[in-house]
This record gives sequence, structure tokens and C-alpha cells, in this order.
Amino acid sequence: MYINLVKYLLHMKTANKEKLLKKVISAGDLVDKLLINELKIDRFNGEEKKQALRSENVDIMNVLELLKSELQGRFDEELFLIQLKELKNVLEKQWDILEIVYENNGDESQKAAVKAQQLNDGRVFYKNEMNRLFGTNIEFKNYETQKERR
Repeated sequence: MYINLVKYLLHMKTANKEKLLKKVISAGDLVDKLLINELKIDRFNGEEKKQALRSENVDIMNVLELLKSELQGRFDEELFLIQLKELKNVLEKQWDILEIVYENNGDESQKAAVKAQQLNDGRVFYKNEMNRLFGTNIEFKNYETQKERR
């Protein structure tokens, strides 16, 4: 979804396409997608699936480079790598916990679902750190409000 939108935006004939990208594309979401694809590459079978994921990651990295270039040398590469590692750790933990949920093991599955939701707070935090680094829109989550509305 993101990649098709990005390709469309890049082919637009507008002088401010990089600024437009920053308004509609969240760097945190792109990095999150990139890392999820990496987890899938590591854990899925089937070379065709893996190749499609690798190809998508090349597109994502190109978009991130475009967003980074807009910062004109003010990008903190060291902080980016730290945040990338932390987001990857959260995603790996969340993936492993969700494996239990998908196996549907009764009480254990419910506890795992709660833990996965708690990890999502950390995931949103690190995605927003990426958004700050790249100057893209911040993601807002409020699980308390969502729970109260149910």
C-alpha cells in the first residue's frame, strides 16, 4: 500500500513532492514494515515470498533515503541505528508472543495477547522516535480511550 502511494507521489510533477511525502508517509511505519519484512524473510519458507519481501524492502529503503535527503545533513545516523535496534527487539518479542496467540492455547493465549498489546506501546514509542528523526508525522495511540469505548 505505502509503496504504491510513494511511487505515485514520486512521479507527480510537483516541486514539493518530498514535503508531500513527509505529510502522508510516516518514517516510523516504513521502518516498522521494513523490520517486519526482515522477520518474515528469516522465518518464512519459500524463496518467492522472500524475494518479494526483499524487493519491497529495497523500495522502502529508497523512500527512507529520500526522506533523509530532505534533512540536508541533519540526520542523526547513530541515533537512528539505536532506535532501529530497539524497534527490532520489540517486534521480535511481539512476534514470538503472537505465535502463542495464533496457536489458540486458552488462558495462555489470552495472557499472550495482553502482553503483545503492552509491547505495542513500546513499538509506537520507537516508531515515533523514527518519525522525529525523519521529520514525519507522529503516530497517536491511546489504548485506554479505545478500551473505554468498547
